[in-house]
Amino acid sequence: MLLLSACTAPASGDASATTAASSPAVTPSAPAAVSATSAPKSGPVNVYAGAGAGMLSETAKAAKSLVYVPNTIANTVQVIDPKTFKVIGTYPTGREPQHVVPSWDLKTLWVNDDLGNDMVPIDPRTGRPGKR
Repeated sequence: MLLLSACTAPASGDASATTAASSPAVTPSAPAAVSATSAPKSGPVNVYAGAGAGMLSETAKAAKSLVYVPNTIANTVQVIDPKTFKVIGTYPTGREPQHVVPSWDLKTLWVNDDLGNDMVPIDPRTGRPGKR
């Protein structure tokens, strides 16, 4: 926030006006905290504090341990079992799939394609796709 304390020059010959105009009337300070719990803490902040080992949500814990690989040449997504390194499923997608990303609530994985103009949902609990 920018505060202006004076917009005009002091009148000539007025010493008190010169002193007041040359020193700021308002000293900038940090914004006031809304409550004691939201007050900034001193020291470095760990933005990954809620993303440590074993700190998965119940939804994430329910997901099967699988690897999803978009195949841009074949227009498919391949599902790999990381324990055996074997492809356990190959599913059609739109043209040129690029990424497999989670929804905000982690309940769905989405296969995004560049040229097919659609998305394929995958249930992370089963590893099986839904309807495009």
